[in-house]
Amino acid sequence: MLQGKVIDADGHILEPTDLWQNYLEAKYKSHAIRMEKDEAGVEYLVVEDKPLPITRGIGPTAAGIGQPLKEIFEPGSFGYLDGPPGAYDAQARLQLMDQDRIDISVLFPTLGLIWEPGITNIELSSAYCRAYNNWIVDFCSADPQRLVPVAHIVLLDIDEAIKEVQRVSKLGIKGVFVCAAPANKRAFWDRAYDPLWAVLQDHDLSIGFHTAVHEDFLGHQWISAEHTDFMDESFVYFQCVPLVADVQAAFAALLQGAVFDRFPKLKVNFLEVGAGWIPHALDRWDSKYKKIGYKTGLKHLPSEYFVRQCWISFDPDETTVPYMAQRYGAERLIWASDFPHWDGSLDALGETKEAIAPLSAQEQQCILGDNVAWIYNLS
Repeated sequence: MLQGKVIDADGHILEPTDLWQNYLEAKYKSHAIRMEKDEAGVEYLVVEDKPLPITRGIGPTAAGIGQPLKEIFEPGSFGYLDGPPGAYDAQARLQLMDQDRIDISVLFPTLGLIWEPGITNIELSSAYCRAYNNWIVDFCSADPQRLVPVAHIVLLDIDEAIKEVQRVSKLGIKGVFVCAAPANKRAFWDRAYDPLWAVLQDHDLSIGFHTAVHEDFLGHQWISAEHTDFMDESFVYFQCVPLVADVQAAFAALLQGAVFDRFPKLKVNFLEVGAGWIPHALDRWDSKYKKIGYKTGLKHLPSEYFVRQCWISFDPDETTVPYMAQRYGAERLIWASDFPHWDGSLDALGETKEAIAPLSAQEQQCILGDNVAWIYNLS
């Protein structure tokens, strides 16, 4: 197992706008995801041959790290392709990692967190995923020891998701991620997912539950129709707050369904939701379990499953990390840069080291890289 390295557990790339035109199988190319501009010069995605309104003005949020946000949110002033070079180009990313003293980056998509919710076409969405997964493997081939690809799996059809897991396991993929709000609307306690958990466990591939932008987020009914795109800063702020509920609900559903009992070697990551909520959630869930746990079929306290099979990424500026490490063990924590998104930090590693400074050297190294190496079997 690779140890002693600094590993970014959740960095992002900005997919080429022609990725799907180039990587889709021929029969799907005319239906490729693409980016267009409206009359005001503001970008939006076209998915399944339809405009996706919530993506209007995606540039600042996707690529605005380190930028004066008040200025770049002006329509037409900052586009998707105006971000830092390391967001688009593998060699530029490696140079940036050298500059920031990051040895390895685990890479997740950006557009992949946006196009999935609301899709309806199983065949086409599966093709979209295959195209992205093939592309990210090619992207990371620039240095497979330092750039770690994570596959995007869409759950609109679980059988199709299983086929893709089996396919990417042969491509050097180290793990998969799913949007925490599944497109099929099935809760993760549903036994229909069991074949997916089984194939992930059998291939020793971790699964990450990641926040994703979608129109049905908690509180969406409070947003007026004219404020539902990325050009409205207040909408972006409001949405990013309750989006954590998707990942929290996914975790609760896994517990409710006794998934960890049936699949005791399944590795689960919770990404881009911060970590400070975990003690409160587990205290509450443990308390309720002690009263009515007999109704759930769980064999252990919820906190015991977390310590056994789960990891959570924290934000570099979180203040609860030392307590989390003391309470559940530093082995459960991973750090992430969120580069190059608007809410990422240009000094994510520096802030992370400051946050974990009260911990022992061994605990710090667990968080800085060893835990991620274990999750993805890096060697």
